[in-house]
Amino acid sequence: MQKTKLLNNSLSISLRRRLRRNQTKSEEFVWRIVRNRRLGCKFRRQYGIGNYVVDFCVPENKLVIEIDGISHDGDIKYKKDLIRQKYIEKQGFTVYRYTDEYIVNNKDGVYNELKRLCHREPSPQPSP
Repeated sequence: MQKTKLLNNSLSISLRRRLRRNQTKSEEFVWRIVRNRRLGCKFRRQYGIGNYVVDFCVPENKLVIEIDGISHDGDIKYKKDLIRQKYIEKQGFTVYRYTDEYIVNNKDGVYNELKRLCHREPSPQPSP
C-alpha cells in the first residue's frame, strides 16, 4: 500500500489550479500583500495538506490562512470546516481564519496581522 504525500499531493493538482484561477476579491487582496516574500516569508496559495486545499500556507512556519466567504455559512459547512481545521492542526499547522467581510473592511489591519504572523518563530520540527 502506497502512502499518500501529505503536502501538495498530485491528486489535488487540477483543483488547486482551478481555485487559483477563480480567486475571490479577498483572496486577490491577500495574495497581493503576501506574494514574492513581501512580508518576509514564502506564502503559497491554494496549497494541499492531505486531502484538503488551504487558501494560503507558509509551510516553513506551519502557518495556514483561511478566508471564509459566504459559502462557509451554515451549520453543515461550519462542522465540515471544523473537522478540516482539526485535521490540519493535527499535522502541526496553526490555522488563522478571516471572513471576506473582515478583509474588505479592515485592509490595514489584515496587512499588519499577516506581517506579524509571518515573523513569528517557525514551529519546531518533531524529533525523529
